[in-house]
Amino acid sequence: CKERNVGGSTLLSLDNVQSQLARLQASFTICSAMCCRSASISGIENNLASQGLEANVMKALITDLMQESAQLLVQLSGAKGYRTSHIGARGIMDSRPFQIFEGSNEMLYVQIAETILKLMRKHKQYHLYQFFCNFPLTIKCADRFKSNLSFVISDFNSQRKLVDFGKIISRVIVAAYVTELMAKGFSKNLGDNCMVVIGQDVSLQVSSYKFKNNVQNIEDYLEKGMWQCYC
Repeated sequence: CKERNVGGSTLLSLDNVQSQLARLQASFTICSAMCCRSASISGIENNLASQGLEANVMKALITDLMQESAQLLVQLSGAKGYRTSHIGARGIMDSRPFQIFEGSNEMLYVQIAETILKLMRKHKQYHLYQFFCNFPLTIKCADRFKSNLSFVISDFNSQRKLVDFGKIISRVIVAAYVTELMAKGFSKNLGDNCMVVIGQDVSLQVSSYKFKNNVQNIEDYLEKGMWQCYC
């Protein structure tokens, strides 16, 4: 990015490129936080049978970030990024299967959502922010997302909404991992930037969750659907 020039200035000087690089660094920070969390609770001396929620969060989110990061790297690398020998191009192909096997990420997000909904029903607490304030995995960072999470969960049946809800939960849990990592001395600059990126993603996912979308597949879409007929 320092060597490539666009419009008389370096690629690195472009604001959108700075945003893309920040997202890459945020993914690095999230991955680091997940590794630290995993290392702290794993081991043959620990019974991890009840840690399914965290396992699903880590698998689904980090593999999504792998694919996103590879796409960003290819774009930032220019023509070189499309070479099969380039890490970006290889990353796109190599990361894609991880979003599918051992349970597609969409299904894992549904499982994450259903796990939290079960706990919300048990405690009779459907206000998301208030629930997160008392949930062990999110209690350390719930306040940071108060403005976005202050609503009542009401749509329990739509699978597409469960996917959105699962994505929200995953990002808030991961934000707690990052908070814990920063408390141990991890780079404050990386951590603060990462929390901003996570906050943006939470806001986007909340908007998606609240947006009414019941569109269905149209089977006979070719009927009156060929543009050539209207030229």
